[in-house]
Formats: sequence, C-alpha cells, structure tokens
Amino acid sequence: MKTAKKILENSYFHLEWNENGTGLEVLSRGGNEEGMNFLAAGKGFHLGTVFMSCTLPDGAGSDAESGQDVKVTSDFRFSEHEGKELIWEISVQNTAEAEVVIDDLKLPLQMNTAYVADARVNYTQRLVRHAYVSGNASVLYWQRPDGVFPALVMLCGKDTSLIDCELDHSTRAPGWYGTYSVCIHAKDTERNVWFPEDVNTRLRPGESRTFTFLFRWAESYEDIRDIVYAAGRPDVISLPGMVIPKGMDCTLAVRHRSDYTLEFPDQVKWQKKDNRGGYDVYSLSFGKTGRYPIAVKYADGYGYLDYFATEDIETLLKIRARHVASCQQYRGDAWYNGLISLWNMETERMLTPEYTEGIYPYCTGGADDPGLCKASVIAAKNCYYPCQEEIDAVEYYMEHFLWGGLQRREDEEPYPYGIYGSDYWFDNRNSTVTYGSGGHGQERMWRTFDYTHIIGLYRDMYRIARKYPDMTKYLDWRGYLMRSYRTAMAFYEVPYSIFMKNGWAHHGYCDWAFKQGNFHEINIPWLIEDLEREGYPNEAAKLRHYWEQKVMYMLEIHPYPFGSEMWFDSTAFESTHVIAEYGLKNPLPEDLTFYDKNKNGPGEGGEIRFAPVGKDAVWEFMEKEIRANMADRGCIEPTFYHMGSDVRQSSDCEYLMSYMAQLGGRSVLDYAVNYAGRRAKMIPGAADGKVYTEDNSSLWMRTGYASYLSSFMLINTGTDYPWYGTEQNRGAAGWGFEPLQKGRMFIPTKHDISNAPWPYDGEIDNGFIGAMRTSCSVFYRDDVLGYVFLGGHTEEDGRGRYRLYPADGLRQRFHFRAECGLSVFTEGLRIECMNWDLEGGTVRMYLEKKPEESARQVIIEVRDCTAEILRAGRNISQSGWKNGVNTVEFAGSGADSDDVGESKYWIEICFRAEE
Repeated sequence: MKTAKKILENSYFHLEWNENGTGLEVLSRGGNEEGMNFLAAGKGFHLGTVFMSCTLPDGAGSDAESGQDVKVTSDFRFSEHEGKELIWEISVQNTAEAEVVIDDLKLPLQMNTAYVADARVNYTQRLVRHAYVSGNASVLYWQRPDGVFPALVMLCGKDTSLIDCELDHSTRAPGWYGTYSVCIHAKDTERNVWFPEDVNTRLRPGESRTFTFLFRWAESYEDIRDIVYAAGRPDVISLPGMVIPKGMDCTLAVRHRSDYTLEFPDQVKWQKKDNRGGYDVYSLSFGKTGRYPIAVKYADGYGYLDYFATEDIETLLKIRARHVASCQQYRGDAWYNGLISLWNMETERMLTPEYTEGIYPYCTGGADDPGLCKASVIAAKNCYYPCQEEIDAVEYYMEHFLWGGLQRREDEEPYPYGIYGSDYWFDNRNSTVTYGSGGHGQERMWRTFDYTHIIGLYRDMYRIARKYPDMTKYLDWRGYLMRSYRTAMAFYEVPYSIFMKNGWAHHGYCDWAFKQGNFHEINIPWLIEDLEREGYPNEAAKLRHYWEQKVMYMLEIHPYPFGSEMWFDSTAFESTHVIAEYGLKNPLPEDLTFYDKNKNGPGEGGEIRFAPVGKDAVWEFMEKEIRANMADRGCIEPTFYHMGSDVRQSSDCEYLMSYMAQLGGRSVLDYAVNYAGRRAKMIPGAADGKVYTEDNSSLWMRTGYASYLSSFMLINTGTDYPWYGTEQNRGAAGWGFEPLQKGRMFIPTKHDISNAPWPYDGEIDNGFIGAMRTSCSVFYRDDVLGYVFLGGHTEEDGRGRYRLYPADGLRQRFHFRAECGLSVFTEGLRIECMNWDLEGGTVRMYLEKKPEESARQVIIEVRDCTAEILRAGRNISQSGWKNGVNTVEFAGSGADSDDVGESKYWIEICFRAEE
C-alpha cells in the first residue's frame, strides 16, 4: 500500500471586511501566493485550500506518490436564491483501478487573526472564530471581536460532516496563532469513537464523492440560529448551560425542520415535556460526575451535544478551598515559607521554587497570577463558609510570605506597599540592580495585576474579621481594611512612578492602573464604600479620586479598552463593566484632570482635562463592552468547553474555560439581570439606544449563566473524575481545558494534551473568586421557554405556582425578572426555598440561619412594580420602602406559626407590576 498526499491551493476565495465596517464582501479569487499576501496585508480571510492524503493499492500508477490517481477539485458558486448563499463544493474522484481509502481530508480556514499592538485594529479589522465541530450538525461563524455584525456562518451541506479540527503552529507568525483546519476525514482522531469510519471514506474505481459547505451572512445571534434551522440542522438551547452541577435542573430545547431522534448515554434520565416557541423541550438529569455526549440524529446526519455533570457548587467551593489550604502550602525553613503554590494532578505534588517540574518561575514563585490567586480563593470562600484551619493558612501566608517579603512594609522606602513581580520576589528584593533600572531587579514592582490580587485578598480578610472576629488572629478588621486601602493606593502610585525601558514591551511610565482593565478591580469601588461606612471618609475620597481618573479615561479616551497584557485577551471584561456600572450609578466629576506621564510619548507628560460625560455616553460604553464580551465567548456551541467560555488570540481551539470565562461572565449576567433593554427607563429622555442588532435579555441571561457555571467542571471531584481521578486530587483543579485531540499547553514541560483539562491549576482560582462574586439564582421569563429557574430545582403545579430551591453555591442572591423585577440579597441567612404564585402576585421565602453569624437581614429591591410585606415571622424589623429598596432585619428565633423551626425565618411579599 502507498500513501499519496495532495494539496489543492489554486482556487482561493478572498473575503474582507468593508472599510466602513458594515460587513464582509468578496474581493477576488486567486492562487496561494496571492492568498498569503492577502493575509499579510491584514485583510479578512480566504477559503479554498484542500489537503488530502489517501492510501493507494500496490500497483497503482507511476504518479501515485503525487496523488494523480485521485482527482480533487474545488469550486465556489452562489445560490440562485437572491445570491445570499455561497456554496463551496469539493469533489474527490478515484481514477485508479482499485479501491482508494481517504485517510485525511482537511480544509485550512485561514482567517485573519494576526493581532497587533493596536486595539482599534484588533477589534475592528480582525476576526474571532467560534466553531462547533460535530458531524453534519457542525456550525462555524466568524465575526469582528468588537461584536459588530454581520457574521459569516459556515454549515455542512447534505452528506457532509466535520469530525475534528486542528491548529498547525508550524505556520505561526507574530500575532498569528497558526492555521486552523477542519477535518472531513482524519485518520488519527479519537473523535472517530463518535464518528466512526464509514463507507464514504472508501472509493471504488471511478467513484467520486462531493462535499458541500454553505456560507451565509448573519445579522445577529438569533439570525445564526435561524440560519442553522433553515438549513435543516438542529438548533439547540440548553439551560442553565452545558456544565450541570448537582441540584440544578437542566432544560434542553431542540428545534429541527424534520424528524429527529435523541440518543442518551447511560445515567441520563430524560423526559419530553412540551413544545414551546417551535422547540421541543426536554428535562434532563445526570448521574455521577462525568461527560455525557447526547446524539442528535436526523435524515442528513447527526451531531453530539457534549454535557458535563459535576457535584453541587457548595461542595465544589469547599473541597477546592480545603485542597489549596491543606495540600498546596509550604511551611518550612526555605525563603518561601508560607508559599501557596500550584498542584500537579498527574504527579499529585505541589510545586515550589525548588521542585518546579520545569514550570516557569513566575508560576512556582508566588509572585504572579498563578500563585497570587491561591490564598485569595481560600479567603473568598471563607467569607461565606468559614473554616478555622483555612483562615489560619491564609494568615500564615500573610505573616510569613506576603508581608515584608513579596510585599514591602509601610516603613520601607521607597515604594511602601509595593509588590515584587516575577520571577522570584526573593531574587528581585535582594537584587544588586536597584532603582532607576527601567523596571528591573529591586524596581520590578510595576506589574499592576499583582496589586489587584492582594487588594482583594486583604478586603476579603477584612470581611471575614468583621463577621467572625474570633477567627482571625494576625490582624483585626481595621488592620485588614487599612492594608487593602494602602495596597490600593500603591496600585496607582508605585507602578506609575517607575519608568520602563530596556527590553520591556511597554515604554515610559507604567500606566496600566489608569489605562487598561485589571482583573479584580471590582474590589476598588466596593472598598471605597467600605471605607465610607467604617468612618474613613478622607481615605475613601483619596481612593475615589484615583478610581474616577481611571473611569473617566476609559469612558472618554480609550476606544477599545478590552485587552490587557496580551494584544487580544478577555481579562478586562469584568473591569470594563464595573466602570460602566459606576458611571451609571454615580455622579461623575465635571472638572477632573489627569496628568498623563506618557501623553506625548514615553515619559513625555501632559495634562488631560476630562469633559463632562453624560449618562447616554456611559450607556453606549456599557453596550460596547458587553457586545465585545459576547463576541469573545461561546453562546451557540452546545459543548461544555465552548458554551460560556472565553477565547483568546488562538480563538476557540486552545485554552478554553479559563479564569476569564467566569470573571467576564459576571458582566454578561449582570447586564442581563439589571440593564438589558432598560436604557430608556433608566435614563429619562434617552435615545432609543439601538446600538445592538438585538437587545435580547434571554440571550444574555443564558450566556451569562453558562459562563458562571463553565469553569466549575475543572474542579476535580476525586475518584469519579474522568481525568486524574484519585482521592488525593479531590479538590484539585485544572488551569483550563484543551479541546483539541492534539492540543498543547503554553508551559514548557507538557506541550501535548488531548481533549482534557490541564493537570496544573495555575490561574484558574481567579475564576472561582469571580464566580463567588457572581453566584445567584434567577427566575425569569425566557423568550422561548417561558418561566425558567437558573441555578436550582423547580417544582411546578401547572397553575402558575412554583417552588424554587436555589443551588447556586451561596444561596444569598436571587433575582426575579419578567414584566417587573425583584432582587433579594441576604446577610447571615441562606435562601432555602421560595413559593411563587405568579397569578396571585405573591412570593414566600424560607430562610436558613447561618449559625456562625449574628447579624441577619434581607434586602429586597423592586423595579417596575409595587411591593409590600404581607406577612412574616416574628422578631423582625422593617425599614420603609425607599427608592425600591427595603431592608428587613431579623433577630432571635424564626417564626413557629408555620412550623419552620428555630433555625429558619420566613417572609411573604406581594408584588404588582406597574401599569
């Protein structure tokens, strides 16, 4: 047998964004050289390359090695239907005298992802790809990273399927992450378990096969769904996402033009409920932790919906904090005493500066995001579920590793409260390279992201000390509050005092604190409120001054403030949304100035005087940042590793479900809950605000909640976990998920990883911290499925009455959204369940005491409705309804009239929508 390879590359079809940014247009057709020049010029993308390898029988013609016994043709044509559909046809014919087996048939889809150090170019002249590669049901679409439509949608035609995809890094260029290919056939792929080889990979003498792909323009996300449905492919909605924690209902909705069947794996219980809005609606429940592919089969082919079931979120948060505190902290005589570091699930060992397994020093030394988030995730969890051993671990870290080590003390000059950056703070602190070095050695305190970790850590410890004063020993609540404040001031002052030069990617004074998003910045406006509430008005005013300089710069000057350290990434989406929220909720200064030390070039300063910013402009900024956030995450693809996940420069086929999925997901969900479709109501006299091609709160709600849940699947649940499943790894976590069969990590010791989580935990705890800020349950009216409860279990009697059991992990935040809205926030209490009578307009909430907390209250916010307490348990006090906010204080025992027990309270509310 012989192997022949053939590359067809003389039938390119070039497409590019119009100069006015309104859409994509066909430019030309041409050969390979022209195509390479096309990409190099920063233009859109081009189609037409076909790569094929096949096995020929012995005795094939003399040209077998060059593939002449197999004829491959590729061509494009427009459909006759209004010229709206582009059809790509690829034909393979066996011209040999014996059977030929197609081993590999791949289509390189060379899109322009050559990102550059220019945010405007990256977000308006580049493309981001989303791909659901799953047989005949495959859907790919490309859009601008700023989220402006149209998008180009690619579907499989009849008798055509995609079974895999791959990324070729050998063609990598600066800013471009290689050639992405989809596979019609691939000899070496584990996905053949799902898509086994069929007779179509074998061609008899003279036999031919044609593969067809369809391309359409889409004007919105709903338009993408309609295109999929119109082409006879399954359109799928899954709530609350594709990662399903225990205790949460899962609803699957399928829309298809013809008959189809679903094939469920073992341990999936399902029931077909009804048809809503043209979708067949199913309820699903899953057995043990694991992956559950569900086949959708229909006349033209089939595809798979890829679910992942895991334990309940409360358990996941607890086992994660316990594992980090008990297995990932070093205590000993080395210079890094107190370090909380990475864990390798393969070797079941903690990494240290002396045991690195070849991992970069910035990962193992505790002075960058992978290490800094470890103590923070323990502290964040202990704000809700306190554990003395875990709090002790954080305080040991602070006393022995952080204070006076990684972070400078208040008596150290210059730069008190400065934080040393990568690689090892010990080397930098003791370096012979001193100040004025351009950011090297002892001056390596300019990385602003290091500060925001520690601001949040101290603030969470303040919260713990405030609620549980007997559980903290290193500092009291005032001490932690002041540490958080001083670190926040250093965040603005220290890096901005360091002039960068000599090899760094940025030049001049490090102005990241003012000019780009830093994750965990959400703590700064909250910290300002803490300071004001605790009686520190002067400190609050100083911090507010810096924060508002940042807010005004982002609102008024920076056109695309979504990137971060990388030219294109998703780190800043939590921060940009917080800035928009702040601008809508607070009066902005009208005479603020900012001295920009780099205004006229590196180190060439000048003053910026900000013009007044109206609420309409703030709203437009919010729409812009949410639109880009949505373009950056999966919202159509029904797989657990795509749905809700963020993407980076390598798009949707590397490093998915990162910490940024949950950080930025908070912004999408918050927009859905509090802002979508409300511009005119929140800003009287505002413009219609039709910046979006759609303003669909259901879309934002689905995507935001899926993002919140997504990265939780990376928490190892022990022996039942599909990867690295041992008891020692229970509570360990993966850094991200690698979707490719031949994927790779960007760390040096383990480049290859196959469709699995990374074995190291790295930065992922930042996501879990963000998830705790997001945690809530939502009862809302979906535009397709009617009333849906996200984040728990529902019992319905069919007469407009529901009993809701939250299972979001914290059970302290709940939102109801329909014609009117209610939001519930609790302190010292958890929501056990709620009885909703939608026709009667009442809700009764049953609340559990948190035994470790004495102060207990419920804050109820209402919108577009009137509300009042009808009845409640005894021992409550109620403030008057003000501006839609009501506070109910509880003391002593709960009511016993309804036999709810001594550890519980109840409250019943009547609400009526405004006419």
